[in-house]
Amino acid sequence: MLLCSDLYNHMPSHLKPINHVSPSLCFFLFLVMMIYGNNIVVILISLGKGFIAINTQIATAPEDMIRLEKPTVEDGSAMWELVEHSTLDQNSAYKYIMMCEYFAETCVVAKVDKELVGFITAFIPPERPDVVFVWQIGVDSSQQGKGLASKLLNELIHREACEDIRFVEATVTPTNKASQALFRKLARTHNTTCDVSEFFTKDLFPNDTHEEELNFRIGPIERA
Repeated sequence: MLLCSDLYNHMPSHLKPINHVSPSLCFFLFLVMMIYGNNIVVILISLGKGFIAINTQIATAPEDMIRLEKPTVEDGSAMWELVEHSTLDQNSAYKYIMMCEYFAETCVVAKVDKELVGFITAFIPPERPDVVFVWQIGVDSSQQGKGLASKLLNELIHREACEDIRFVEATVTPTNKASQALFRKLARTHNTTCDVSEFFTKDLFPNDTHEEELNFRIGPIERA
């Protein structure tokens, strides 16, 4: 039987709780849960009557951390490949390379080590300098459900190039509930409105399979 001090000393350093637990305060220290998807370690102690959570810690190795940065032209093909393996509308590889070259200030890529796992392509319409238009958001299947799309949007909004931005706009099809929820969440996060209106009607597209595109306008957004 290990006392909590013994168990603590045998734990890997990157899994130890932030605050040392004194042996005099507990009988046993249990590692009861490790959720590998979010790399969350929960430590519980026994105090005689049930268990009390005393600490949580993100146990993510530095090399596994997601970096958000401006894209380079070398990222264009990886963006294209990510979209190819998703349900997103795939544009030409040339389009992604062009966005990386000429709109890097308003595009964001997410990387784990050197692997691209997400991106945003966006631009500021010349005639509306207070708007950033989000063209496309892509997240690799390995990172879905972890809030990466929201982090990408937040990174975009706080870019120096977007310091005069007060509105975020994007077009979303009626059946794309995930994107609709994402932009409504953005509005709630910034305590502002999300206005939805007709934009590109179905008859504008060259085939009958493309849905209409609704315009989502989030704002005004106040920068902290």
